[in-house]
This record gives sequence, C-alpha cells and structure tokens, in this order.
Amino acid sequence: MAFDSLVAGPGSVAEPARRTQVGPEETAIPYTLGELADGWEFKTIRSQLGLFVSREFRERILAEEGRAGWVLVEKFDDHQMRLKRLRKLHPEPQVDDYDPYRIIVDGPERARQAWSEGVLALLAIVFVPVIICIIAAVCS
Repeated sequence: MAFDSLVAGPGSVAEPARRTQVGPEETAIPYTLGELADGWEFKTIRSQLGLFVSREFRERILAEEGRAGWVLVEKFDDHQMRLKRLRKLHPEPQVDDYDPYRIIVDGPERARQAWSEGVLALLAIVFVPVIICIIAAVCS
C-alpha cells in the first residue's frame, strides 16, 4: 500500500476512492508520513460483541494494551478502536500472558456467549422435534 493512500485526506488524489469505501476505518484520521517514518506501528482492535460501549471494558482493554506500549488513537464505534505505539520502544513480541498483536479482545465475554449459543442450539435440537411430534399427535 502506497504512502499516499495511507495519508489520503480531503482533496488528495486518493479521496474519490476513499469516498466509495464504507466503514469506520475508511473515515478515520489518516496516518501521517511522519508517523510512518518515525517507526510508529498501528493496529485496530475489535470487539465482535460491541463491548467498547462499556467504559469499564474499554478502560480494562486499554490498560492491557498499554502494558505493551499501545495508546489510543481513536474509537471508531462500539466494535473497533485504533491504537499506535513506537516499535523501537517495544521490540518484544510477547508481554507476560498477553499478545501485543492481538486484534480480537472479547475474551471471556465471547466464550460465555458462544457457550450460551451452544446450549440454546442443543435445546432447540432436542425439544423442537418433540414439540412438533406433540402438535402433530394432537392435531391428527
């Protein structure tokens, strides 16, 4: 990806292409050439469940990310936030039990939701045929 597309803003050559794209990242604050040249790295973290709506969850995640030097650039919506850090200050790929390059941050909340969805699916598989048989027997 060329630098001009990374730093595209209003009035730039890449602006018409940017306007045709949809989503929060396309309308985000653009990177500057200085940030890219100075060794900043960027990542967008995502909460598939939209948990960034909760201030407590957002602050907990930002504190975890801060352990590896990541700082908030902007919150796109309840599902995405962009972070940055200076690569030369944080060369280690792992910090304790935390992956500094993770992008999905739902963690235990996502596991609980998946378990709940699994239980509901199992109950539906078991009880829907029974209910259909009962209805069929009553209606005949």
